[in-house]
Amino acid sequence: MDDASKIQRHIDRGEYVCAYESILSGFDEAPKSAAFLSLSCELSRALRSECMRLASNKATDGSLRAGELEALLRAVIRLNGEGIYG
Repeated sequence: MDDASKIQRHIDRGEYVCAYESILSGFDEAPKSAAFLSLSCELSRALRSECMRLASNKATDGSLRAGELEALLRAVIRLNGEGIYG
């Protein structure tokens, strides 16, 4: 299985930190890689969705998990040059 498939599997499983770390490693090896940039954008979409889901629930809004995911989202969007809204 190639790196892109592994990263996509991490994203699909909600293993966002693992996906982010793998993308960072990929960028270290190939800084201009379109594949890793695409995966980074996919990760940011998944994180945005999860952050919105947590924020829309009174029980999880402001939770530790929500804060951790938001911080990770901010790191991912810095990596791929997106704004907070995409």
